[in-house]
Amino acid sequence: MRLGGIFMKKLLIANFKQNKTKNELEQYFKNLSIDGNDSCKVVIAPSLVHLDFVKGVISENIKIAGQTVSPFPKGTYTGAVGAFQLKDLGVEYCIVGHSERRKYFGESVVVVNNQIRELETVGITPIICFSNLSEVRQLEVENKDYYLAYEPIDAIITEGSDAQAYENKDIEDMFLKVTEILGETRLIYGGSVGEDNIDRLCDISGVNGFLVGSASLDVQRFSEIYRKVK
Repeated sequence: MRLGGIFMKKLLIANFKQNKTKNELEQYFKNLSIDGNDSCKVVIAPSLVHLDFVKGVISENIKIAGQTVSPFPKGTYTGAVGAFQLKDLGVEYCIVGHSERRKYFGESVVVVNNQIRELETVGITPIICFSNLSEVRQLEVENKDYYLAYEPIDAIITEGSDAQAYENKDIEDMFLKVTEILGETRLIYGGSVGEDNIDRLCDISGVNGFLVGSASLDVQRFSEIYRKVK
């Protein structure tokens, strides 16, 4: 994609969720093949406890993302991980508003907006997930340095799920509605992204990247997705 005549690489984000041990991560990155695709920038989002470890085993062309962040600044918030701490670990991106965080952890739009604010304060790029236009309309962002990741609930693969990625036209229709609300925005698609549909998904008008869940856990599958991104 080109913005103002400048070529923009697509963001390819691997969201590991609550998976993998240190040994499994070490083996994963030994076998990960991500060379030669100038159309793509790879971002890995491991569990918070593994951020520092992953930083030590990845190649220099891979960026790191947090899977979530505290909505509060430095202070007495037991168990929370602040944006300033993620920044200290070299984190450049952070996922907020993921449907699983909203569903299982009760994160409201107030929490999401506070998380965005904390990330903006330290210069980490938010990857803001949404599943419907109501969530988009309630967003509060101070600048344009963010990505919006559309993740339709019924396209997210869970254990035993046979979910499928949305059709390009349906995704493009949502993207158009989002830009009518927020203006020109960097948009990502997430929801059953895999090696079998990435060619088709790359043809989505206005897509700036992909948020990959289940398929990213298999190093061969993720490597193949990377090779196909255009």
